[in-house]
Amino acid sequence: MNEFDEDPQENPRDRLFDTALALIEDGDFHGARVPLKDLIEMEEGNYDAYYYLGLLSKEEDDLEGARIILRHGLERAEKDLGDLRNGRNGWLDEEARKVLKMMMLLAQVMYEDGDLDESHLLVSTVLEINPTDNLNGRFLAGLIAQRRENLEAAIRCYEDSEPTAFRAYNLALALYDSGEISRSLVEFRLAIISNIYIAPLILGREPPFSFETEAVNTACRIDARAFERQSSDLWANRPEVNAFLGKIFEDKSVVAEVEEYIRLFDQLQQEGESFENREEVEAKIASLGSTEHLMTNNEDVLGRVRDSLFR
Repeated sequence: MNEFDEDPQENPRDRLFDTALALIEDGDFHGARVPLKDLIEMEEGNYDAYYYLGLLSKEEDDLEGARIILRHGLERAEKDLGDLRNGRNGWLDEEARKVLKMMMLLAQVMYEDGDLDESHLLVSTVLEINPTDNLNGRFLAGLIAQRRENLEAAIRCYEDSEPTAFRAYNLALALYDSGEISRSLVEFRLAIISNIYIAPLILGREPPFSFETEAVNTACRIDARAFERQSSDLWANRPEVNAFLGKIFEDKSVVAEVEEYIRLFDQLQQEGESFENREEVEAKIASLGSTEHLMTNNEDVLGRVRDSLFR
C-alpha cells in the first residue's frame, strides 16, 4: 500500500470527528457542524457529536439551538441514563461519561437562559450520578444558589468546587454579601492573581497588567469573557462592591503581588522545562496564591481599603 493512501482500517466516524475538532480548533464553527451532523446521520447515538453541536451553539449565544440539540442527544441516551440511575459507575464508563457531559452542558445552557429550576435539576442529577464531580457541577450549583440569594449554600458549593478564578470572584462576592469581609478580601486577592483581566472587566477599566506571552493574555481574556457571560448579572448594579474591589485592585500590596506573580510566571514561560530554578519559582508562585500568604497582611490591606473608601 502506498504510504499516502488512506488506511482502509480507519474508522470513518473517527475521521469525521477528527475533522470536526480540527475545524473547531481553527475557529471554523460553521464548517465543524457539517462533519458533526454527518456523524449523527451515520450514528444517531453519537453523543460526542451532540455535545459539540450543543457547545458550538452555546458559544455562538444560540441558547435555544443548544437546548434543542442537547435534548435530542439526551433522548437518544435514555437507556444509558437508566443504567446510570441504577447505579452504574458513570464516570468510569466511556459512553456514560459522554452522557454526563451532555447533561452538564445543558445545565449550563439552562442557567444562562435563566431557567434556574431546570438547571438545578440537571446539575443535581449529574452530581447524584457522579459525586466525585469531575465536571465541576458544584460550581454551577453555587451560581444557582447565589442567584437565588441562598448565600450559605452558595459558599458551601464554591468551597467544595474546583479552585478557579471564576470560583474565587463569586465566592468573594458571596462572602462579602454575607458580611464576612476579611474572608472576602482573601478571595478577592486570590481572584485578582488568578486572572488579571476579570477585575478590570467588572470595574470597566483597561487592565494595567499583562503577561509577556500573548497566548497567556489571550487565555485570560477568553476566560474573562466567559465570566462576563456567566456571572455578570450577579455583579450588576453593585456600586458598593465595585468600589470595594476597585480599592483592593489599587492597593499597594495587591499591586506588588500581581506584578511579582506576572514576573515569575513570565520567567517560567521564557526559560522552559530546562530552567534550573524551575521548582523554586513554581514554589514562589504557589506561595503567592496561598491562603497562608494572603492572610499574613490581610488586615493591613483591609484597613487601607476601608480608609480609602471612607476618606
